[in-house]
Amino acid sequence: MKFKFSLEAVLSLREQKLEALKEELASLKATLAEEEKELEGLRGRRRHYLEELRAKQKEGLSPPDILRYEDFLSDLEDRIHLQRKRVDHLKRQLEQKRQEVILASQELKTVEKLKEKRLAEFLKEIRRQEGIFLDEFGLRRRSFPV
Repeated sequence: MKFKFSLEAVLSLREQKLEALKEELASLKATLAEEEKELEGLRGRRRHYLEELRAKQKEGLSPPDILRYEDFLSDLEDRIHLQRKRVDHLKRQLEQKRQEVILASQELKTVEKLKEKRLAEFLKEIRRQEGIFLDEFGLRRRSFPV
Protein backbone atom coordinates (compact mmCIF):
# COMPACT_ATOMS: atom_id res chain seq x y z
CA MET A 1 0.00 0.00 0.00
CA LYS A 2 1.35 3.42 -0.97
CA PHE A 3 0.64 6.78 0.71
CA LYS A 4 -1.31 9.19 -1.48
CA PHE A 5 -2.08 12.68 -0.21
CA SER A 6 -5.42 13.82 -1.60
CA LEU A 7 -4.43 17.50 -1.46
CA GLU A 8 -1.13 17.12 -3.31
CA ALA A 9 -2.36 19.43 -6.09
CA VAL A 10 -3.28 22.09 -3.53
CA LEU A 11 0.14 21.71 -1.89
CA SER A 12 1.85 22.09 -5.24
CA LEU A 13 -0.18 25.19 -6.12
CA ARG A 14 0.62 26.80 -2.79
CA GLU A 15 4.33 26.07 -3.26
CA GLN A 16 4.22 27.65 -6.73
CA LYS A 17 2.30 30.66 -5.42
CA LEU A 18 4.84 31.18 -2.64
CA GLU A 19 7.77 30.97 -5.06
CA ALA A 20 6.11 33.45 -7.44
CA LEU A 21 5.48 35.87 -4.58
CA LYS A 22 9.09 35.54 -3.43
CA GLU A 23 10.28 36.36 -6.95
CA GLU A 24 7.97 39.40 -7.07
CA LEU A 25 9.31 40.50 -3.69
CA ALA A 26 12.91 40.19 -4.90
CA SER A 27 12.06 42.19 -8.03
CA LEU A 28 10.42 44.93 -5.95
CA LYS A 29 13.48 45.06 -3.68
CA ALA A 30 15.74 45.51 -6.69
CA THR A 31 13.51 48.20 -8.16
CA LEU A 32 13.35 50.01 -4.82
CA ALA A 33 17.14 49.94 -4.54
CA GLU A 34 17.44 51.48 -8.03
CA GLU A 35 14.88 54.17 -7.25
CA GLU A 36 16.55 55.01 -3.92
CA LYS A 37 19.88 55.28 -5.75
CA GLU A 38 18.25 57.64 -8.25
CA LEU A 39 16.81 59.74 -5.40
CA GLU A 40 20.19 59.94 -3.72
CA GLY A 41 21.74 61.00 -7.05
CA LEU A 42 19.21 63.81 -7.42
CA ARG A 43 19.88 64.97 -3.86
CA GLY A 44 23.60 64.91 -4.56
CA ARG A 45 23.11 67.04 -7.67
CA ARG A 46 21.03 69.52 -5.64
CA ARG A 47 23.77 69.79 -3.00
CA HIS A 48 26.38 70.26 -5.71
CA TYR A 49 24.49 73.04 -7.48
CA LEU A 50 23.58 74.79 -4.21
CA GLU A 51 27.27 74.87 -3.27
CA GLU A 52 28.15 76.05 -6.75
CA LEU A 53 25.53 78.82 -6.55
CA ARG A 54 26.80 79.96 -3.14
CA ALA A 55 30.40 80.01 -4.38
CA LYS A 56 29.50 81.98 -7.49
CA GLN A 57 27.38 84.43 -5.49
CA LYS A 58 30.44 85.21 -3.38
CA GLU A 59 32.35 85.95 -6.58
CA GLY A 60 29.50 88.09 -7.86
CA LEU A 61 26.82 86.52 -10.03
CA SER A 62 24.45 88.46 -12.28
CA PRO A 63 20.73 88.43 -11.43
CA PRO A 64 19.78 86.50 -14.62
CA ASP A 65 22.33 83.81 -13.74
CA ILE A 66 20.95 83.62 -10.21
CA LEU A 67 17.46 83.17 -11.67
CA ARG A 68 18.69 80.38 -13.95
CA TYR A 69 20.22 78.58 -10.96
CA GLU A 70 17.04 79.07 -8.92
CA ASP A 71 14.87 77.76 -11.79
CA PHE A 72 17.17 74.80 -12.24
CA LEU A 73 17.18 74.09 -8.51
CA SER A 74 13.41 74.45 -8.33
CA ASP A 75 13.03 71.96 -11.18
CA LEU A 76 15.48 69.65 -9.44
CA GLU A 77 13.48 69.97 -6.21
CA ASP A 78 10.31 68.95 -8.10
CA ARG A 79 12.09 65.91 -9.51
CA ILE A 80 13.30 64.99 -6.02
CA HIS A 81 9.76 65.31 -4.68
CA LEU A 82 8.40 63.03 -7.43
CA GLN A 83 11.21 60.53 -6.91
CA ARG A 84 10.57 60.51 -3.15
CA LYS A 85 6.90 59.76 -3.86
CA ARG A 86 7.96 56.92 -6.18
CA VAL A 87 10.22 55.48 -3.48
CA ASP A 88 7.51 55.76 -0.83
CA HIS A 89 5.02 54.03 -3.13
CA LEU A 90 7.49 51.20 -3.77
CA LYS A 91 8.10 50.83 -0.04
CA ARG A 92 4.36 50.41 0.52
CA GLN A 93 4.18 47.86 -2.32
CA LEU A 94 7.15 46.02 -0.85
CA GLU A 95 5.53 45.83 2.59
CA GLN A 96 2.28 44.60 1.05
CA LYS A 97 4.18 41.93 -0.89
CA ARG A 98 6.00 40.88 2.30
CA GLN A 99 2.62 40.39 3.96
CA GLU A 100 1.44 38.32 0.98
CA VAL A 101 4.57 36.15 1.26
CA ILE A 102 3.96 35.64 4.98
CA LEU A 103 0.33 34.67 4.36
CA ALA A 104 1.23 32.31 1.50
CA SER A 105 3.93 30.73 3.67
CA GLN A 106 1.42 30.16 6.47
CA GLU A 107 -1.07 28.64 4.02
CA LEU A 108 1.62 26.32 2.68
CA LYS A 109 2.65 25.26 6.20
CA THR A 110 -0.97 24.46 7.01
CA VAL A 111 -1.21 22.04 4.09
CA GLU A 112 2.23 20.59 4.85
CA LYS A 113 1.21 19.92 8.45
CA LEU A 114 -1.97 18.27 7.22
CA LYS A 115 0.12 16.08 4.92
CA GLU A 116 2.41 15.13 7.80
CA LYS A 117 -0.60 14.29 9.96
CA ARG A 118 -2.16 12.15 7.24
CA LEU A 119 1.17 10.39 6.63
CA ALA A 120 1.48 9.63 10.36
CA GLU A 121 -2.07 8.22 10.35
CA PHE A 122 -1.24 6.16 7.27
CA LEU A 123 1.92 4.74 8.87
CA LYS A 124 0.02 3.99 12.06
CA GLU A 125 -2.59 2.06 10.05
CA ILE A 126 0.15 0.15 8.19
CA ARG A 127 1.75 -0.86 11.52
CA ARG A 128 -1.65 -1.89 12.86
CA GLN A 129 -2.32 -4.07 9.81
CA GLU A 130 1.16 -5.59 10.03
CA GLY A 131 0.50 -6.39 13.69
CA ILE A 132 -2.76 -8.10 12.80
CA PHE A 133 -1.01 -10.05 10.04
CA LEU A 134 1.81 -11.13 12.35
CA ASP A 135 -0.69 -12.12 15.04
CA GLU A 136 -2.61 -14.24 12.54
CA PHE A 137 0.59 -15.72 11.18
CA GLY A 138 1.71 -16.61 14.72
CA LEU A 139 -1.66 -18.21 15.53
CA ARG A 140 -1.60 -20.28 12.35
CA ARG A 141 1.92 -21.38 13.00
CA ARG A 142 1.01 -22.59 16.48
CA SER A 143 -2.08 -24.30 15.15
CA PHE A 144 -0.14 -26.19 12.46
CA PRO A 145 3.28 -27.15 13.78
CA VAL A 146 5.85 -27.98 11.15
